[in-house]
Amino acid sequence: MERWKVTALPVVEGEGRVVGVVSEADLLAKEEFHERNPGLIEQMRRLGDTAKAGSTRAEELMTTPAVTIRPDATLPRAARLMAHRHIKRLPVVDADGTLQGIVSRTAMAEHLTRSVEGIVDVRCRLQAPAAA
Repeated sequence: MERWKVTALPVVEGEGRVVGVVSEADLLAKEEFHERNPGLIEQMRRLGDTAKAGSTRAEELMTTPAVTIRPDATLPRAARLMAHRHIKRLPVVDADGTLQGIVSRTAMAEHLTRSVEGIVDVRCRLQAPAAA
């Protein structure tokens, strides 16, 4: 994650089938409970997080099943899915679940910004008075 400056990585098995995602949130949960023993009520309330504290392998740490999207999905659909599931990166998989790419909130925002700038640029050119 540090090498590529990303906040999450897909976990794949076999021929690249996505089985989960390890995110910064998963790593934080692991570290949070690594050196302290939470009370019983907190353990019960955050069972998934406390289970990750002792993990040493991606399969123990990852969030599974991975939330994924197909390559033919629209950007608005991807944006809705990311917003509703509170995720920053969305693996793009084919019909077999094989990783094809990743859509990130940053890339989506950059694309939408370019689209809006293009619309504004076209409108400005259309509304500009003709040169004499």
